[in-house]
Amino acid sequence: MHEFLLKMRQQSKSYKAREKAFNEFSDFIFPYGESQQRKVTCLLIELFPKEREKFVLLYYILLKDAYMTLQDFDQAYQIVKKKKIISENKRTKLLLQALIDIDCGIDGALNYPFAHEITSSDRYM
Repeated sequence: MHEFLLKMRQQSKSYKAREKAFNEFSDFIFPYGESQQRKVTCLLIELFPKEREKFVLLYYILLKDAYMTLQDFDQAYQIVKKKKIISENKRTKLLLQALIDIDCGIDGALNYPFAHEITSSDRYM
């Protein structure tokens, strides 16, 4: 679990301390800022049209955090899927793994593939 989540559990922290922890966590998950978050969110909406945006984004953030901490996608997935935030099947896991792989390798240009390229590519599926 990322340090941010641990810091947020400490109720005695001031608003400024919580805000600082949140900003650090956001930078950890989306190092290229809001533009990166928007692009990932748009891809998640396209890849998981039956899921509510905020739930699939939360799931993605938890999964990416666990993956970046553990460096093992399967282990991270097993931890996060217990939370039952979104509907899951084998395709869900493959799509999320593909998107996290893409996202972790992205540079500042933020040239993400289109959702249909992810779903139709043997490279990702």
